[in-house]
Amino acid sequence: MNTTTDIETIRRDADEGDAEAQYQLFLEYSLAEGDVPKDAREAAKWCRRAAENGHSQAQFCLGQLYRDTNGVPQNYLEAHKWFNLAAVADTEFAEAAKEFREELEKKLTPELIVEAQRRAAEFKPANVHNW
Repeated sequence: MNTTTDIETIRRDADEGDAEAQYQLFLEYSLAEGDVPKDAREAAKWCRRAAENGHSQAQFCLGQLYRDTNGVPQNYLEAHKWFNLAAVADTEFAEAAKEFREELEKKLTPELIVEAQRRAAEFKPANVHNW
């Protein structure tokens, strides 16, 4: 369980662009552990920031959020993009990301799949780390 001081430190680090801290805030708001209330929108905000900073687990989770309409509007194209990025990362989530991406392809037109792939290919993380 996190204390208020721990959360304040994590939040400060997250505000300064630390992707791991951003991912931790995503988990805190998703699971409502410690001193943080459950808040799907706030969780999605921190997940997006971590994903945009190159955090591969956050990219996988953001794909799930867009797929499942959890804190963000449902958007299969964006979900596919984030699953694409997570699928190429060398993490424990890569295989699941590939499977989820393939499932989404059944719901997207070929043009939208190409667009999602283009967005993933053009993605440049704000901070480069291998999480």
